[in-house]
Amino acid sequence: MKTANQTAQIRMTVRVSKSVRDTLEQAAELVGSTVNQFVVQTAYTEARA
Repeated sequence: MKTANQTAQIRMTVRVSKSVRDTLEQAAELVGSTVNQFVVQTAYTEARA
């Protein structure tokens, strides 16, 4: 049974070119996050705008 603090997580997979991956890695490093954290946060922020 899930508690109020637990949320379901769903895996998403995307395919990108090497140049896009390289750019995302650089951007994530600049802000001190993983590529996954960077992509999710950026996409979520843009989706909510």
